[in-house]
Amino acid sequence: MIPTIGSDARFLALPVRPGDTLNVPEAGNVTVVGWVYKPGVVTITKNMSVLEAISACGGPLFAADVSSVQVIRRTGNGPETVATLNLDDIKTGKATDVQVQANDVIEMPYSVARIPGYALYYAAQGIVSFGPAALVTSGL
Repeated sequence: MIPTIGSDARFLALPVRPGDTLNVPEAGNVTVVGWVYKPGVVTITKNMSVLEAISACGGPLFAADVSSVQVIRRTGNGPETVATLNLDDIKTGKATDVQVQANDVIEMPYSVARIPGYALYYAAQGIVSFGPAALVTSGL
C-alpha cells in the first residue's frame, strides 16, 4: 500500500522524482439551483466564490431575485446553516463574497415583481421565433 501524504507527516518532506505520479483530489462540487441559465453541479476551483459559481451556471435569469440568494451549507453531521447574500451588494463592493465549500447548495430565488415581465418576454420571443415558420407552413 502506498501511504498518502495526509497519513504520515514524514512524507511531507518527501522529494518528487522523475516518473512519480501525484494525485491531487478535486476540491468538491457545489450545486446551483433556481433561476440561473444552466442550473447544475459546478466543480469547485481554487478560491471559488458564490458569484463565480453562479456565473459558471450562466448567471441569473431576468426574473431572479439577486438580493436574496441563499447559500445552504451542511458541516459534518451538524445542522445546516443558511446565509442570504445580495449579489448587487457584492458586485458594488458593499458586501464581501463568500467562498464556496464542497457540497454547498446555492439557491437563486425568483422575484414576484419580475415574473410578469419574464413571461411577456418569452411570449414575444416565441412569436418572433415561430411566427415566420407558421406563415410558411400555412401556405401564406
